Amino acid sequence: LTKVQYRKQHELLAHTSSKEKEGFHHQQTNIYNLQKLVEVTHYNMDSRPRLVFADIWTTVSAHLTSTALHSNPAVAMYAVDSFRQLCTQYLQREELGVFEFQRRFLKPLETVMARSEISTTKELLLKCVERIILMFGSPQEGSKGGMLRSGWRPVLSVLGLAGRDPDEEIAKLGFEMLSAQIKECLDQCTNDEE
Repeated sequence: LTKVQYRKQHELLAHTSSKEKEGFHHQQTNIYNLQKLVEVTHYNMDSRPRLVFADIWTTVSAHLTSTALHSNPAVAMYAVDSFRQLCTQYLQREELGVFEFQRRFLKPLETVMARSEISTTKELLLKCVERIILMFGSPQEGSKGGMLRSGWRPVLSVLGLAGRDPDEEIAKLGFEMLSAQIKECLDQCTNDEE
Protein backbone atom coordinates (compact mmCIF):
# COMPACT_ATOMS: atom_id res chain seq x y z
CA LEU A 1 0.00 0.00 0.00
CA THR A 2 1.12 3.54 -0.66
CA LYS A 3 1.62 6.28 1.92
CA VAL A 4 -1.74 7.82 1.01
CA GLN A 5 -3.52 4.45 1.32
CA TYR A 6 -2.04 3.87 4.77
CA ARG A 7 -3.11 7.32 5.90
CA LYS A 8 -6.65 6.68 4.56
CA GLN A 9 -6.73 3.35 6.42
CA HIS A 10 -5.80 5.05 9.69
CA GLU A 11 -8.31 7.84 9.07
CA LEU A 12 -11.04 5.26 8.47
CA LEU A 13 -10.18 3.38 11.67
CA ALA A 14 -10.13 6.63 13.62
CA HIS A 15 -13.50 7.68 12.15
CA THR A 16 -15.08 4.30 12.95
CA SER A 17 -13.64 4.41 16.46
CA SER A 18 -15.13 7.91 16.91
CA LYS A 19 -18.55 6.55 16.02
CA GLU A 20 -18.08 3.84 18.66
CA LYS A 21 -17.34 6.48 21.32
CA GLU A 22 -20.65 8.21 20.64
CA GLY A 23 -22.51 5.04 21.59
CA PHE A 24 -20.64 4.41 24.84
CA HIS A 25 -22.54 3.83 28.04
CA HIS A 26 -20.77 4.33 31.35
CA GLN A 27 -21.12 0.67 32.31
CA GLN A 28 -20.23 -0.95 29.00
CA THR A 29 -17.69 0.30 26.51
CA ASN A 30 -16.98 -0.91 22.99
CA ILE A 31 -13.42 -0.11 22.06
CA TYR A 32 -12.78 -2.71 19.37
CA ASN A 33 -11.89 -0.21 16.64
CA LEU A 34 -9.71 1.78 19.02
CA GLN A 35 -7.81 -1.43 19.81
CA LYS A 36 -7.41 -2.15 16.10
CA LEU A 37 -6.17 1.39 15.47
CA VAL A 38 -3.47 0.90 18.13
CA GLU A 39 -2.50 -2.51 16.68
CA VAL A 40 -2.22 -1.16 13.13
CA THR A 41 -0.20 1.80 14.42
CA HIS A 42 2.16 -0.61 16.24
CA TYR A 43 2.70 -2.51 13.02
CA ASN A 44 3.24 0.60 10.89
CA MET A 45 5.62 2.17 13.40
CA ASP A 46 8.29 -0.42 12.72
CA SER A 47 7.56 -1.20 9.09
CA ARG A 48 7.23 2.32 7.60
CA PRO A 49 9.93 4.94 7.08
CA ARG A 50 9.87 7.65 9.76
CA LEU A 51 8.58 10.38 7.47
CA VAL A 52 5.71 8.18 6.31
CA PHE A 53 4.92 7.18 9.88
CA ALA A 54 5.02 10.83 11.01
CA ASP A 55 2.22 11.54 8.55
CA ILE A 56 0.21 8.57 9.85
CA TRP A 57 0.89 9.65 13.45
CA THR A 58 -0.77 13.01 12.80
CA THR A 59 -4.11 11.25 12.23
CA VAL A 60 -3.69 8.67 14.97
CA SER A 61 -2.53 11.14 17.63
CA ALA A 62 -5.41 13.52 16.91
CA HIS A 63 -7.86 10.67 17.40
CA LEU A 64 -6.18 9.33 20.55
CA THR A 65 -6.06 12.85 21.98
CA SER A 66 -9.78 13.38 21.46
CA THR A 67 -10.44 9.94 22.92
CA ALA A 68 -8.25 10.71 25.96
CA LEU A 69 -10.42 13.80 26.53
CA HIS A 70 -13.63 11.73 26.45
CA SER A 71 -16.07 12.25 29.32
CA ASN A 72 -16.12 8.52 30.12
CA PRO A 73 -13.08 7.87 32.39
CA ALA A 74 -12.70 4.27 31.19
CA VAL A 75 -12.44 5.36 27.57
CA ALA A 76 -10.09 8.23 28.40
CA MET A 77 -7.83 5.96 30.43
CA TYR A 78 -7.74 3.37 27.64
CA ALA A 79 -6.57 6.08 25.24
CA VAL A 80 -3.86 7.25 27.67
CA ASP A 81 -2.70 3.65 28.12
CA SER A 82 -2.60 3.33 24.31
CA PHE A 83 -0.34 6.41 24.22
CA ARG A 84 1.89 4.71 26.81
CA GLN A 85 2.16 1.53 24.72
CA LEU A 86 2.91 3.39 21.53
CA CYS A 87 5.41 5.74 23.21
CA THR A 88 7.27 2.84 24.78
CA GLN A 89 7.61 1.18 21.40
CA TYR A 90 8.48 4.36 19.52
CA LEU A 91 11.11 5.63 21.95
CA GLN A 92 13.11 2.43 21.52
CA ARG A 93 14.15 3.83 18.14
CA GLU A 94 17.19 6.10 18.08
CA GLU A 95 16.30 9.69 17.20
CA LEU A 96 18.08 10.87 14.09
CA GLY A 97 20.08 14.12 14.11
CA VAL A 98 17.98 17.20 13.39
CA PHE A 99 14.65 15.38 13.20
CA GLU A 100 12.55 15.99 16.29
CA PHE A 101 10.16 13.08 15.91
CA GLN A 102 10.12 12.38 19.65
CA ARG A 103 8.84 15.88 20.34
CA ARG A 104 6.09 15.47 17.74
CA PHE A 105 5.27 12.01 19.03
CA LEU A 106 4.96 13.04 22.69
CA LYS A 107 3.25 16.41 22.09
CA PRO A 108 -0.29 14.92 22.44
CA LEU A 109 0.48 14.00 26.06
CA GLU A 110 0.93 17.70 26.75
CA THR A 111 -2.42 18.47 25.10
CA VAL A 112 -4.21 15.84 27.16
CA MET A 113 -2.69 17.10 30.43
CA ALA A 114 -3.68 20.68 29.62
CA ARG A 115 -7.26 19.94 28.56
CA SER A 116 -8.40 16.89 30.54
CA GLU A 117 -10.87 17.47 33.34
CA ILE A 118 -10.70 13.96 34.82
CA SER A 119 -8.20 13.53 37.66
CA THR A 120 -7.80 9.77 37.16
CA THR A 121 -6.85 10.36 33.52
CA LYS A 122 -4.26 12.96 34.54
CA GLU A 123 -2.87 10.65 37.21
CA LEU A 124 -2.50 7.79 34.72
CA LEU A 125 -0.88 10.19 32.25
CA LEU A 126 1.66 11.22 34.90
CA LYS A 127 2.39 7.57 35.68
CA CYS A 128 2.96 6.98 31.96
CA VAL A 129 5.33 9.95 31.78
CA GLU A 130 7.15 8.65 34.86
CA ARG A 131 7.59 5.29 33.15
CA ILE A 132 8.91 6.99 30.01
CA ILE A 133 11.43 8.93 32.10
CA LEU A 134 12.56 5.80 33.96
CA MET A 135 12.93 3.77 30.77
CA PHE A 136 14.37 6.37 28.39
CA GLY A 137 15.49 9.37 30.47
CA SER A 138 18.87 9.23 32.12
CA PRO A 139 21.30 6.38 31.43
CA GLN A 140 21.01 3.65 34.04
CA GLU A 141 22.11 0.05 34.19
CA GLY A 142 19.71 -2.33 32.45
CA SER A 143 17.66 0.39 30.75
CA LYS A 144 17.67 2.20 27.43
CA GLY A 145 18.26 5.44 29.33
CA GLY A 146 19.55 8.44 27.48
CA MET A 147 17.42 7.78 24.39
CA LEU A 148 15.00 10.58 25.24
CA ARG A 149 16.17 13.65 23.36
CA SER A 150 13.72 16.10 21.79
CA GLY A 151 11.03 14.29 23.79
CA TRP A 152 12.20 16.00 26.98
CA ARG A 153 10.38 19.22 26.02
CA PRO A 154 6.84 17.75 26.05
CA VAL A 155 7.68 15.53 29.04
CA LEU A 156 8.82 18.51 31.13
CA SER A 157 5.85 20.51 29.90
CA VAL A 158 3.48 17.78 31.12
CA LEU A 159 5.16 17.87 34.53
CA GLY A 160 4.92 21.67 34.62
CA LEU A 161 1.22 21.57 33.70
CA ALA A 162 0.64 18.97 36.40
CA GLY A 163 2.37 21.18 38.98
CA ARG A 164 -0.13 23.96 38.24
CA ASP A 165 -3.18 21.68 38.25
CA PRO A 166 -6.08 22.73 40.51
CA ASP A 167 -6.27 19.17 41.89
CA GLU A 168 -3.82 19.13 44.81
CA GLU A 169 -2.88 15.45 44.37
CA ILE A 170 -2.05 15.91 40.67
CA ALA A 171 -0.07 19.08 41.44
CA LYS A 172 1.86 17.30 44.19
CA LEU A 173 2.66 14.30 41.97
CA GLY A 174 3.79 16.54 39.09
CA PHE A 175 5.91 18.69 41.41
CA GLU A 176 7.58 15.62 42.97
CA MET A 177 8.39 14.13 39.57
CA LEU A 178 9.78 17.42 38.27
CA SER A 179 11.84 17.94 41.44
CA ALA A 180 13.27 14.43 41.12
CA GLN A 181 14.33 15.13 37.52
CA ILE A 182 15.95 18.44 38.44
CA LYS A 183 17.82 16.76 41.32
CA GLU A 184 19.01 13.95 39.05
CA CYS A 185 20.15 16.44 36.41
CA LEU A 186 22.06 18.50 39.00
CA ASP A 187 23.66 15.35 40.43
CA GLN A 188 24.72 14.29 36.96
CA CYS A 189 26.19 17.75 36.27
CA THR A 190 28.12 17.59 39.54
CA ASN A 191 29.47 14.12 38.69
CA ASP A 192 30.50 15.28 35.20
CA GLU A 193 32.52 18.17 36.67
CA GLU A 194 34.49 15.87 38.98
